[in-house]
Amino acid sequence: MSDNILDILKRNERTLELSAGVHNNVKLIEVDVDDRKDGSGNRIKKQLFLTFKKLDENGDAIGEKEISFFDIDPVKDYAVDNLLSYISSVRDILEVFIPEKTIDKKFDPLQALLEKNEEGIDEKEFYFDNIKKTRLKKMSKYKLVEEAIRKQFYSLVKSKIGYDSISLRLKLEEDKNNYINIPRYGAFIEKGSIDKKESRLITKVN
Repeated sequence: MSDNILDILKRNERTLELSAGVHNNVKLIEVDVDDRKDGSGNRIKKQLFLTFKKLDENGDAIGEKEISFFDIDPVKDYAVDNLLSYISSVRDILEVFIPEKTIDKKFDPLQALLEKNEEGIDEKEFYFDNIKKTRLKKMSKYKLVEEAIRKQFYSLVKSKIGYDSISLRLKLEEDKNNYINIPRYGAFIEKGSIDKKESRLITKVN
């Protein structure tokens, strides 16, 4: 979808941040895969910045939330789990835009770890403790996968986002530090066309 003047003006319009809860009529407006820096010029240790906006019945933005994902810290014991969680969350977002067959074919960031002449990676091997020794030997290996996640995701959704894209239902929660983000576990996004009675998010929808 190509940008028009109205779309650009709406995208830059600032609105209140969305609160914790489940929100209807939400659109994914922008995807930013570039690195960001803080006021001191240091890279912010987060990636894949997604701007969601909630619209009213007239199509005007009444709330927004930027979602992003922390960089994987390879030295942590749960680094592999975090990487798989990142992939799973991104796939959940893709599933509201893209047919599952297309996702299976075009979203496979773990293939960045393939050696030459290897046919594929069995994802089951990522559930074993020795994965760090066999696949993720260096920090750079994590970076390869993270880069593939961003690149493949953007390629699949870049033509499907914006104010004229499909309506979504988005779930947000408040963490122990009073920060609003998507839930760490469980479903957080679905098509807005799904009946509220069939929603996987929560029974009461704002």
